[in-house]
Amino acid sequence: MTKADIWMPVYIGDYLAATTRLTTTQHGAYFLLMMDYWKSGPPPDNPETLAQITRLPVESWLMLEACLKHYFEVVDGYWRHSRIDKEMDLAKNHKEFTKNRAQIAAAARWKGKNDGLNNASSNASSNASSTPQAMLKRCSSPSPSPLLKTKSKSISSASPPEEFEEAWKNYPKRPGASKADALKAWKARCKAGELPSAMMAGALRYAAFVATMGTEPQFVKQPATFFGPGLHFLADWAIPPPTDRAIGYESARDKRLREAHEILTGKKRDQNERNYNIIDITPTLDGFD
Repeated sequence: MTKADIWMPVYIGDYLAATTRLTTTQHGAYFLLMMDYWKSGPPPDNPETLAQITRLPVESWLMLEACLKHYFEVVDGYWRHSRIDKEMDLAKNHKEFTKNRAQIAAAARWKGKNDGLNNASSNASSNASSTPQAMLKRCSSPSPSPLLKTKSKSISSASPPEEFEEAWKNYPKRPGASKADALKAWKARCKAGELPSAMMAGALRYAAFVATMGTEPQFVKQPATFFGPGLHFLADWAIPPPTDRAIGYESARDKRLREAHEILTGKKRDQNERNYNIIDITPTLDGFD
C-alpha cells in the first residue's frame, strides 16, 4: 500500500453529521480507528487488534464494536471505510501529480541550461569569425531576441493546471462565469499556500450542496469568488436534515434533503415518524437490510 501523506483531511461538518449519536468514548475510539487506517491501512477484523488500536481493554472494545462497525464494511477479513479510501486515493494522486510536475520542471530547467550553453558557444564562434561591420549591424538591430520570443510564447501558451481543470469541470454552472478570473483566483490561493486538493474537494462539496438544495444557477457563487480570498472552498457545505412535516407528507425538496442526509449519515428516516430511527443501510452480501 502507498504510504499516505503525513496530513489527514477531516471535514468537520460531515464528521459531526455522521456521528451525532456517539458518546465521548465512542468518538475517541472512532477517531483512533480512522487515524490508524490512514497511517497503516484497513485494520483486521480482530477484537484484540482493534482494542489495541483504540487503547481499550478487549472487554470494553467488545461493548463498542457493534456501534462503530456501523461505519465500516468488513471485506476479506478487514474493516474498510469508503470515505477514507477515497481521500487516500485523492492524496496519492495529488502526491504523484506534484512529483511529476516537479520532474518536468527540473527537466525543463536542465534543458534550458544546456540550450544556453550551446547558444553561447555558437555565438562565440560566430562572433570570432565576423567582421566589425557585421557586428555593428547586429548590435544596431532593433529586433527583439529570438530566445525572448520563444520564452514569451512558451509562457503565454501554458495550459491551466490539471487540478484546476478538474475543479472547473465539477463546479456548478453559473451564468457569466469567467474561467480566466477563476484561474487567476486559483493561482493566487496556491501562491498563498492553499492546497489544490483542498480546492478540488471544496468544489465537489459545493456542487453536491447546490444540486441537493436545488439552487438556481443565477444564485450560484461566481467561481472567482469561490476560489477567492474568502476561502469559500474550505466551508463544509453541510446539507441540512429534512424538516419535520405532517406524517405522510414529503415535498420534493425534503425528499432530496432526506436522501442526501441518509447517504452522509447512514441514518434512514422512517417517513411515518417525526424522529430519526437508526437503521443500518450499509450494503451487505445479502443486499440492503
